[in-house]
Amino acid sequence: MSIVIYILILAVLILLHEFGHFWAARRNGIVVEEFGLGLPPRILSLGRWQGTEFTLNLLPVGGFARMRGEEQDEGPGSFWSASAKARAMVLLAGPLMNIITAILVLTLAYAFLVPHDGLWILGVAPGYPAEKVGIQAGDVILRVEGEPALSRDAFIARVREHAHQPIHLTVRRGRTTFTVQVTPMVDPKDHVPRIGVLLAEPLPVWKAPLVATEELLYFLKAMIHLPGKLLAGRVSPEEARPVGPVGIGRIFVGVVSEQPTPIMRLFAILRLTAIISFALGVTNLLPIPALDGGRLLFVILEVLRGGKRVSPQREGLVHLIGMAFLLALMALITYYDIRYPPGV
Repeated sequence: MSIVIYILILAVLILLHEFGHFWAARRNGIVVEEFGLGLPPRILSLGRWQGTEFTLNLLPVGGFARMRGEEQDEGPGSFWSASAKARAMVLLAGPLMNIITAILVLTLAYAFLVPHDGLWILGVAPGYPAEKVGIQAGDVILRVEGEPALSRDAFIARVREHAHQPIHLTVRRGRTTFTVQVTPMVDPKDHVPRIGVLLAEPLPVWKAPLVATEELLYFLKAMIHLPGKLLAGRVSPEEARPVGPVGIGRIFVGVVSEQPTPIMRLFAILRLTAIISFALGVTNLLPIPALDGGRLLFVILEVLRGGKRVSPQREGLVHLIGMAFLLALMALITYYDIRYPPGV
């Protein structure tokens, strides 16, 4: 069931990406000749609306927005004849739609799924004190030494103050409430006292978007620093290897299936959806030919040259080479995802 959910999520995220292009094109007077649900070959036409034909296609993954004159000038309403500003807006709209979707989905997860009466345990690290005393993912820490546990920072500070000293926690699991005694250990990796839990704190609705954005930016920062960590030997090649849709699907199914409760499975699905959507948006902004970022690079080059454009034949050749490279890279990554599944 998880793999079906993953495929549907991926299809919706790609469709939202294309809808971003569609919306921005229409706003800037560019004719969208076809908006397809799924990828060709076409099954049937769903009708026309304001010059756009909506179609249903055979391959049920994502969709596309085919604009008039994407590769050459075809007169008024064509993408090629639009201003540099209009073309930049159209190219940016798809990735931005994915980034905005990521923030909204993660905001919903934090605002409405995290318990509001304590600290929600999202994960327990093997070998750490929390696991040894029986604390599990899905538990809610209600009180620490008799005081309400509503702040993750306050809880972390309390743990660090009690290295090798027992702390009493009031914990809820389902409908049962119990008290455990846990003694923080000094982590040998960084010499910081820990009990080994990943926590989510209750958030007011207004604060959830800020926390969601902060988490996604942290994810982006981690990806930027990954090559440096690999060269420095701080992460293994296996941990740093790129994964494609197949590998991401395996990770998605694994993470969701290991969640102990339905609410945690839903939270994991939303959190992973946000990360995938954010990664899709950021990746498409990279200045690589054939991607939105690569096409945007030609628009920027045009502006820097005072409006002088690269010939459509030359730009088309660059994007064709870029597409061939990306397809070859994707085929290689997919082979490794199948032959050597990530995390196995």
